[in-house]
Amino acid sequence: MKTRHLLALAGLLLASGFVALGLWQWQRGADKARLLQAWEAAQTAAPVAAAEALASDSTLPQRIEANGRFVGPLLLLDNQQREGRVGLRYYRAFEACCGPPLILVELGWRPWGEGRTLPPPTALPESLALSGTLVPWPGQGLRLGEEAWQPDAQDRILLMRLDRDFITRGLGRPVHSRVLRLDPGPLPEFVRDPVLLPNTLPPE
Repeated sequence: MKTRHLLALAGLLLASGFVALGLWQWQRGADKARLLQAWEAAQTAAPVAAAEALASDSTLPQRIEANGRFVGPLLLLDNQQREGRVGLRYYRAFEACCGPPLILVELGWRPWGEGRTLPPPTALPESLALSGTLVPWPGQGLRLGEEAWQPDAQDRILLMRLDRDFITRGLGRPVHSRVLRLDPGPLPEFVRDPVLLPNTLPPE
């Protein structure tokens, strides 16, 4: 009798756990669907001024226009897949004329060179006008060890994960909680994805 009761309790606990996991997965799908809908709506919306967007606590995609300059080193995020190729996703901090915080700009993707050599250095204009969409900070991979803020001779830092706290400490200035995905057009040496979440499962 006692054994049957223990087995029944174990079965009930397992069933409860599976239900909780199912509800969690369903919520994740609903959140992703809302994010993708907001992304689609933002692509046809009129851009807002950077000062207004940076003062907002929204986490949804939002199109902006900003004048300013790039600051700090190029940040190269490793192990970024695109169309079956492994490459790097490039980022750099941008100081908008409206003031702090800094905006981390996703410049785009480039493939690794032959023998896993870094692509040739890319010269970026110091001052320019940007337009694009502010999107949530990318998800983080596993932390495999401490990374060092040590730019190479071409002022680049190779990263395994895009850690906002790490970048803020390295730049010595606050960085906004959303990342700017550039509109098509400028900096053609970088490849940009037309969708928000490439290489991921759909909400379904």
